[in-house]
Amino acid sequence: MSYTSLESVIARGDKCVSPRVLLLLQHPLVEELMTIRDSAEAPAGRLSASSVELSDDLKTVRVTSASSSELENIKDYGALLLQALSHSSSGSKSLENIAQRCFRGELTSLEQAHLLIERMVSSTIYKEIIAIVVACLAAMAAIHYLWN
Repeated sequence: MSYTSLESVIARGDKCVSPRVLLLLQHPLVEELMTIRDSAEAPAGRLSASSVELSDDLKTVRVTSASSSELENIKDYGALLLQALSHSSSGSKSLENIAQRCFRGELTSLEQAHLLIERMVSSTIYKEIIAIVVACLAAMAAIHYLWN
């Protein structure tokens, strides 16, 4: 399997980071950082756009270097996520807020970052479900009004 660094993706210019790349940075990357933290042999270095590699099919992510300090990895993750968001058309304020909190050192564990990302995704799904239910109720009210 062939990999491309996130740095190469970002270098392509504005709006070059796709929603699929952002998804890889949200879930699989945080999980990979947790795995590295828990392993005895962490790759030495700092987490950066050049140390994050995405598979060409955009299904997996791997990290070639990360700090042995969880707090440094969280801060670097926040910076990385902010950089990726600035090169995407996402405009996700929730994800940007999480990235800012990581970068500022407000989060002390990768689990906290993972939980915030999960909550963000869940609330998005609930908003869509609520919108569908409201639309259905409005349609039913309109049909009832037209029949009577």
